[in-house]
Amino acid sequence: MQVTNFTQLIDWTRQLHQQLAQVLTRGGELHSQERARMLLKSLAEQEQELANTLHEFDQQTKTEALDAYVPYLYSAFEQRPINTQQVYTQPFDRLSIAEISKMMFEVHDQVVDFYQRLAQESQVPEAKELVDSLLELEQEAEKQIASKIQGMEDM
Repeated sequence: MQVTNFTQLIDWTRQLHQQLAQVLTRGGELHSQERARMLLKSLAEQEQELANTLHEFDQQTKTEALDAYVPYLYSAFEQRPINTQQVYTQPFDRLSIAEISKMMFEVHDQVVDFYQRLAQESQVPEAKELVDSLLELEQEAEKQIASKIQGMEDM
């Protein structure tokens, strides 16, 4: 996907979380271990909620800045691609809780890192504010993932 403006970036991120929710749901339906099923279901719900939040964010943040061409956005996206293939090829129904945890953090760490770098490169205040908001959403999601995984490990 070519990402040249913030609307496309938000949509790409929303799609990533939507698809992650779907693969987690499938894994949760098929997993043989109860705790892993519970974790996958919980993580799938969180990913779906994040996708919905990003959709609402896009709808509520309609400004000209969202649709304006952003040259550094395209180059940043191309130079530091986020490896999403690992998400779609993982047999979540056969992963241990530790492996599920590792996978979730790998994906979210890549997105957080991308947004952090993008925030550093943003020169327009409105764009930086937008990226900071997206970064905050992703960081909060990571904290929730950590909490859910820790809770499952404590069981």
